[in-house]
Amino acid sequence: MTECDMKVTKNKTKFFLTAAMTLLMGCSSVFGQSILHYQNWEGNYGDGAWYHRSTSTYNDWVRGTGTSGTSPGNKSLYISYNKSAYSYYYTEAAEAYEYKDIDFPTDAAYDPVITFDWKCVGEVNYDYMKVYIVDRSLTYPYRDDIESYSGFVYELNGGNEFSGQSTWATYSETLPSSIEGRTDLRLVFTWTNDAAAYTGSPAAIDNIIVSMGTPPSSLSGEYLVGQASGSYFPTLTDATSYLNSYGVSGDVTFKLTDASYTSTTEYFPIVIDNFNSNPSSNSYTFTLKPNTSVTTTLTGSVSGSLYNNGSYQGLITLNKADNVTIDGSNNGSDSQDMT
Repeated sequence: MTECDMKVTKNKTKFFLTAAMTLLMGCSSVFGQSILHYQNWEGNYGDGAWYHRSTSTYNDWVRGTGTSGTSPGNKSLYISYNKSAYSYYYTEAAEAYEYKDIDFPTDAAYDPVITFDWKCVGEVNYDYMKVYIVDRSLTYPYRDDIESYSGFVYELNGGNEFSGQSTWATYSETLPSSIEGRTDLRLVFTWTNDAAAYTGSPAAIDNIIVSMGTPPSSLSGEYLVGQASGSYFPTLTDATSYLNSYGVSGDVTFKLTDASYTSTTEYFPIVIDNFNSNPSSNSYTFTLKPNTSVTTTLTGSVSGSLYNNGSYQGLITLNKADNVTIDGSNNGSDSQDMT
């Protein structure tokens, strides 16, 4: 098994751990762009505060491994008639939605952008996916309700359905400036099928990125993480998921900006995978530390089993990750400013 070299510098002590072992915790420049939300569906049910509902006892959105070709990881979000298989029940008409509330800041330099991977081969005009941004006053955002809603509605893809795509494809769209500064909006993915012919496979989505400016293809440099103004990632969960998914092209430092990181906004354990895997010859480093003058705590409990895949999980768990430094000082000294 590969050795994992991790340095914890808040006490200037260096530890050598076996890969997939656990740290039990109870940039060259800071970028002006930001990731508002990232979801790759690799975590547990409920991670990321996405919500779903269906008019049918069968077809509904599920997080699972039923689709093929997902990358990175092996999970995606897709329509299933039995909460597992990537297939839909076509003798009963159904509508289903999956949504996430998103706050959009105002930024004079960068436009809001949404990017996601998708596939769907339903019956054209009858079995398909559509994507919207609506205001949160619409409690149950089914497609029919959205189409007749008098409040704020923005339809992605020009209002056209997503269908006729048998393999994973990436969709990206720059969103209108009218959504900037709004904290009352939600992103909605809908599925609709009639009760007639069955064609192909239903909708599947993965790697959803909502950002201000074009999201990076990999990480390099320093990134502020937290709810503070100017942060690149809103949560440590979003930041490490992005790190795991897209890897690095240089040394990376996450600087925590908030006084506390709890289960209210985070989904523990925070897992750090082998971010140097592409290519495998990479030897870049990853550092997690409080931002300058910030004293911070990570508090919460691990969802699911504490013992998983042959090792114990803590609030921060290393999974085959090398060259990781957890630095508890906010000033480069031996101070202990992160617990």
